[in-house]
Amino acid sequence: RDSNALTYLEAGKFPKVCLRVDTVTVLKKPTGGATQQGQARIGGVLTFHGVTRPVSLLLNGQLTGDTLTADGQFSVLLSDFQVKRPELLFVPITDSITVSVHLNAIAR
Repeated sequence: RDSNALTYLEAGKFPKVCLRVDTVTVLKKPTGGATQQGQARIGGVLTFHGVTRPVSLLLNGQLTGDTLTADGQFSVLLSDFQVKRPELLFVPITDSITVSVHLNAIAR
């Protein structure tokens, strides 16, 4: 299955996917305590399959000491990035895929 994805995504021709963050809007400031919870809306651009498009995602984060972890996801259309949809038994898979983001950051 993974080798099929690499073929359809033309990974040899487009080996990198880049998410550039341009804006961060804090929606829920971190709470007090040893482990602090927060939430932010991230705006930026995704470069995938040689095409750059704007994206937005909601991140839920946790700050413990000097370590921040955050998770979020957003959906993109393969057609927006000029990716030919693979077929399973002659039926194309859905155009929409979900991209998951996991962030680990340590203050220095």
